[in-house]
Amino acid sequence: MTPLKYPDQSGFGFSLMAVVIALVMGLAVSIALRQVSTQSAELGDMYAASQARWTAMSGVEWGIHKAELGEDDVLGTFAFFNSSVTIDTSASDENGSPLTTNWYRVMSVGTMGDAESRMRIIAAFSLQTAWADVSIIEQKADIKSNFTLNDSLYIGDDIDVEAGASMGDPPGEPTHIYHPISATVTGGQEDAYFTSGVHPSGDLFLPDFDNTYYDALIDIAKNVSSTSGNKIKGDTKWKRTTLDLSTYTNSTLYVNGKVTFEGTHITGGTVDAPGILVTDEKLKLKRAKAKKGNPELQTTADDNIILISKKDIQVEDESYFGEDWSAMAAVDRPVTTNELYAKDDLKISKNTVVWGQIYCRDDIKLEGKVYGICLAPDKFTFEKNESYLEGAVFAKKLNSNELKKGQMVLNHIFHDEYFKIINYGVEDNSLFEY
Repeated sequence: MTPLKYPDQSGFGFSLMAVVIALVMGLAVSIALRQVSTQSAELGDMYAASQARWTAMSGVEWGIHKAELGEDDVLGTFAFFNSSVTIDTSASDENGSPLTTNWYRVMSVGTMGDAESRMRIIAAFSLQTAWADVSIIEQKADIKSNFTLNDSLYIGDDIDVEAGASMGDPPGEPTHIYHPISATVTGGQEDAYFTSGVHPSGDLFLPDFDNTYYDALIDIAKNVSSTSGNKIKGDTKWKRTTLDLSTYTNSTLYVNGKVTFEGTHITGGTVDAPGILVTDEKLKLKRAKAKKGNPELQTTADDNIILISKKDIQVEDESYFGEDWSAMAAVDRPVTTNELYAKDDLKISKNTVVWGQIYCRDDIKLEGKVYGICLAPDKFTFEKNESYLEGAVFAKKLNSNELKKGQMVLNHIFHDEYFKIINYGVEDNSLFEY
């Protein structure tokens, strides 16, 4: 009997194995591709979420930076890299409770695709005036018997008011001394015209001053190499003449050298385009003495003049800077752009008068009269019988920690648009997602 013969199955086993392997590999590849796709989507979502978060953070920083520059276009929606950020503010917190005056909730919403992140911070925002609502002396300032103070003043340390000091007495404005929570007012002089207490905003500090604009002008004066156009090389004196700054380009004159005005009238500016003189050396205003038939002649300046010195400014004799508006009520006086800026000392001598804003990085020595703002981030000397300030003072410290003599009428009526002030601050631990 012939034995049965089966088909040769050696190749069948291999083919079946190949099919199984192919199916397994296909399934593995499919699973791998699905995992890659899922991971890619997850990574995309993670990236979008991260981008949205950092966009929101950058929006907070951008909003504060814009506020620092004093710009009014802080709010709105802006493109950021491949995302966008929307900046908004509120004078109340997330629960609707009002924040302290001058403080805002700065809200930043960052978006990237479908991802969104919301950040907020509580900050002092310069959408309002850069200046505090009260004059400030950051350090100790005892008030002596020969001093007169009308209206409010913040002093950042203990204050002793000596018997005899005129504090808001009629016909002056009532006086209120603000101080930190930790400070005290002694002397027992308080009455209906003189009171004291903690400021509603707590501790106050000087506004930070942005010197960039002024330093850039001083650098131009420093690098003047020859006299031409609106540039002068060398020490310069104007004597018994008129200097019209409007005749120079941009109504600005740069001097590389000392500047002296002697019996000279300075003119040539408007509120929006003031006449500006910049020197990298000392600057002095003084009288021309009577000589050879010429009478004594004082130096004067019209309104809307700005004088900038890398070193000292001295206003001497009976010089007059700015026009005299003292016959008018303070609230009715015209807007002017008058300014003196010195990086070293700035001295307003006895019998001189200055209308405008004066800034000095070292020491403002006020022996005459100023109507406007005195900003002294280092030191303020106010100790003569003739020392008089009407407007506002922002000083780090007094020369002797005392207000000995003279009079301050701190009515805060002044033109405050030209000084470039940084006015922002951030409340501790106030940054979080909401």
